[in-house]
Amino acid sequence: MFIYASSQYEWYKEYIEDILIYIKDSGGKIIPSFQMFRSHENKSYQEFYKTYKKIEAPDYHVIGTFEEGVQVLKKIKLPIIGKTVCGFASKGVVQINSVN
Repeated sequence: MFIYASSQYEWYKEYIEDILIYIKDSGGKIIPSFQMFRSHENKSYQEFYKTYKKIEAPDYHVIGTFEEGVQVLKKIKLPIIGKTVCGFASKGVVQINSVN
């Protein structure tokens, strides 16, 4: 059994992820679960995980490209709050008032 902590620094978090995958592939048990590790500072995975676990949450749209984002924004009521996938301390959080 391996107890670990995540990191807010992407380069170090990738290193931890490599180690966790190795431990799991070798038959080890990690605490917290890999899903919790993946959810740390990863807003898109958080939303997918909430859907999978049927956790109630406000509506969301995970957008992969700028063009996809414009199409989604044209279909929903504005203003909304947009967030980048990675980041902490409110970095990458913006209010979107229009598509223009």
